[in-house]
Parts: sequence; structure tokens; C-alpha cells
Amino acid sequence: MKVVRTIGPDVMDFVAARMPAMFGQTIRDGKYAGLGVLDENNTLVAGVVFNDYWPIFGTMQVHLAADTPRWATRNVVKEILGYAFVDAAVDKVWGCTPSHLKRVLRFNAGIGFTREAVLRHQYGKGCHCVVTSMMKDEYAKFYIDPEGHKALFKHRQKVQQAIRQREAA
Repeated sequence: MKVVRTIGPDVMDFVAARMPAMFGQTIRDGKYAGLGVLDENNTLVAGVVFNDYWPIFGTMQVHLAADTPRWATRNVVKEILGYAFVDAAVDKVWGCTPSHLKRVLRFNAGIGFTREAVLRHQYGKGCHCVVTSMMKDEYAKFYIDPEGHKALFKHRQKVQQAIRQREAA
């Protein structure tokens, strides 16, 4: 797998088509960075769009979409998030996920994101938004530190336990 940067609409269209909350819409202001993940046949298998960049606050929103989670190796995720934390020099990357997409929320936790808030009825009556985020120091701990894979594994266990507790309640 390899990561490519693009300014064209291909990655944005790929992501929008796979995110129900976007209803096929794209980011209208055109201010976004798109990164694509290509497989060995140079086929786009995952798309990542960064937008809502606030340099003064050090924050940026991320949208990830793929047909399978197999693209998400530690090195690929490191490179993708490196765009935000290294190139754009933000302190926080965040995203919103509809609350009924449990598999996506588990994936987000698995790559190091932490559940931060729930925005009630954000996507319409009865469809809530779960805000997840990662801070720059967490990125460094999980992806830069040579022992980061151990810290990421512990984070995954902790988050999975919290998810199970919420679902049991």
C-alpha cells in the first residue's frame, strides 16, 4: 500500500460516496487536502480528507473511508496522520461518526482516536454524532515512539472495554 496526495476531486468523491452522513455531498469550499491509499494495482482502496483547518487553534477535521480496513497498517496510518501533525503542524485531529456505525467507531479507536463527545441529533432526529479525536502527543506515542505499537495496543484494549460497558448499560 502507498499513500498519495491529491488536490483533485477523486479522493473527495471516493470518501463522500462511502460516508452516509455526507449524503453524497462534498466539502463545498474546496479547502481540503486529500490523501489516497493505493494498493499494489494502483487502485484507490481508501480515501482521507482533511478539512476545517484552524491553524490559530491547531485543529483539523479528518474524514476516512474505505471498502475494507486492510489498508490501515500502522505505517500507512502514521503517514496519513503525519500530514496533519507534521506537515500542517496541528495539535488535534478530530472527526464525527454517526453513533450507529459501531464498526467505524471501533476502527477509529483501533488507530488511536479517543471518544470525546456525543452531539445529539447532529445528523437528524435520532442520529447522533460521536466526536473522536487524537492529540499530537498521542500520535507521537502511538506512531513515532519505537514502542508505540505497545501503547496503541493498550489504548485499543481500554477503548474496547469502555465500548462494551456503554453497550451493556
